[in-house]
Amino acid sequence: MSVVAFFSLPLKMFPAVTQMERYLLRPDAPFWMRALLCTGLAVSSAVLAATLPDFGFLLAIVGAFCVGIIAFTLPPAMLLALGGARSPLSRAGHVLLLVLGGLVTVVASAKVLQEKLR
Repeated sequence: MSVVAFFSLPLKMFPAVTQMERYLLRPDAPFWMRALLCTGLAVSSAVLAATLPDFGFLLAIVGAFCVGIIAFTLPPAMLLALGGARSPLSRAGHVLLLVLGGLVTVVASAKVLQEKLR
């Protein structure tokens, strides 16, 4: 299993590396900076996996945070950004859904943290 994880790591890290390069490095950045960024991301992931005592907690907090954003916050935000809510009532309803989605995300994440700290 370790060999599979080792050889599949570049494929798994590609989206993260691409985004981090876009935000942190200039397009004409030297190769050594890109290599350093890739190595840093891989090492930080490996250190986190090796030192985290409770992997279930990591899954719970990431799940609560990401699912709240993806399921409850992004759909109304995207609709508002794309201009799909044309009437004032529809726009107000989507803003309300956006705010409630943010609250659901915060409450779900806080609940997971509270259960862990108990």
